[in-house]
Amino acid sequence: MTFLRLGKEVKKMAAPMKQTVKQLPAWRLVLAKWAYNKSYFPQLGMMRDDCLYETNDVKEAIRRLPRDVYDQRTFRISRALHLSVKKRHPSCRRVDKVGGG
Repeated sequence: MTFLRLGKEVKKMAAPMKQTVKQLPAWRLVLAKWAYNKSYFPQLGMMRDDCLYETNDVKEAIRRLPRDVYDQRTFRISRALHLSVKKRHPSCRRVDKVGGG
């Protein structure tokens, strides 16, 4: 019985929290984009999701990716590793695509 009452109280407390999450200030999004662009990963052609620590949830999400998206991700990671080892950066004008096209 106590659990049921506690569950209703938690739901009442969670509703204002959802409104707060929706009303995040725009500066946080701008700051996050700026921090990512200043990092080393975009210079290597990687996406933000390519840099995630692979927990069990992330591994499951990767497993569920469509084959072409998975291949593109693998290509980006292998290219970034190669460029990092060679101490080179891809030129801004040249965009490498999966499949050599």
